[in-house]
Amino acid sequence: MNDLNAKKEEFVKQFEGLESTFSEIKMLMTYYECAILEVKTKLDVLNKEFQANELRNPIETIKTRIKSPASIMEKLERKGFELSIQSIKDNLDDVAGIRVICSFVDDIYKVADMLTNQDDIKILSIDFEDAVSTAKKGDLGVRDIVIARTRDNRFVIMATDLALIKNIDTKYKGNIRNAFKDGSKAIAMWKSDDLVNWSDEILLQFDDDNLGCFWAPGIFFDDESGEYVVHWSSSNKNDDYSGLAIYYSVTKDFEKFSKPKLFCKKTDSELLDSFLYKSNGTYHFFVKSADNPKAVIHETSQSLYGPYERDIFFDEQMASLEKCNTYEAPMVYTLSDKKICLMLDFYGCEKEDMGYVPFVMESLDSINLKCSKEKFTFPYKFKHGVVMEITGDEYERIKKHKWINKK
Repeated sequence: MNDLNAKKEEFVKQFEGLESTFSEIKMLMTYYECAILEVKTKLDVLNKEFQANELRNPIETIKTRIKSPASIMEKLERKGFELSIQSIKDNLDDVAGIRVICSFVDDIYKVADMLTNQDDIKILSIDFEDAVSTAKKGDLGVRDIVIARTRDNRFVIMATDLALIKNIDTKYKGNIRNAFKDGSKAIAMWKSDDLVNWSDEILLQFDDDNLGCFWAPGIFFDDESGEYVVHWSSSNKNDDYSGLAIYYSVTKDFEKFSKPKLFCKKTDSELLDSFLYKSNGTYHFFVKSADNPKAVIHETSQSLYGPYERDIFFDEQMASLEKCNTYEAPMVYTLSDKKICLMLDFYGCEKEDMGYVPFVMESLDSINLKCSKEKFTFPYKFKHGVVMEITGDEYERIKKHKWINKK
């Protein structure tokens, strides 16, 4: 009986010890959660103050995370530290984290300066490890970034040479229409052999002085001609820069480009954010119509350069979506199970919730705009761009590469 009582007392002591430890861990996690909440609130307030003073937001996205207790203990053990609450406090500085993503390098320092002016915050380091390159030519900023793999397994990035946020009040005199006319007449481009080492920025100049700003480029490989079709949206001097239409140029090597030609023009509306995709011998053309309807539209053709036929059923499905006029930048790719994913960039909400919305379907022959958001996870809100398949080796190379972006 005495042995049984002793075992019971020992069990109670062990249980109370575990209960006490769990309580301490829970309290510690609460402290980290409160700290994250406090810093995020400061960032939100600073962002709004900056917007009020500068008429723009320097912060694109704010993401937070806290390590799980299991992950914390695993790291302590891996680093050879004592497994205790005090050891967590003394040895780990990454239990809780906030990731602030800015569109421009200079804004990172502005946000850091605003934070350091707070009495209770100290900046230990500024991380540039995620940046591939920085726009240092033209408008000193890019948007609408796309990437493509060439037939010889090299890579090309293209983007609109336009820093609208930086220059709207100066260069473009407070009106986006001025950017359509007076914006850059070039497309920004970078090249790479391995996805980690990129060339300096190249500004592609095209042989047509009548075109306005080159907006939202796309890249499509034509397997029949062996040429890459680079397409974009531009206004035209002959129309007094009154509207945007889709133009294109072809190249075999991303060195020499043909003179731009008109790809598509809508008489009752501007067009932008074009995307081309070929499936089962049919060419699919997605584009954002600025009016009549103000929505993404879909057209098909048996020939790359048309004529294209409007998909009325797609129009009806778009009209059934809530806030259907606030989708843009269509993009299509094939999933591993051979299904088709149509991505539409949604902006009809608060900034932190903007980004691509996925719609999965069996094929583009029978488009079904049923949102499949629950099946996808993104590290942050992806916007205007493309999805490109990479190999396992390429993935490991990207993960291991030490990204350094010089200011």
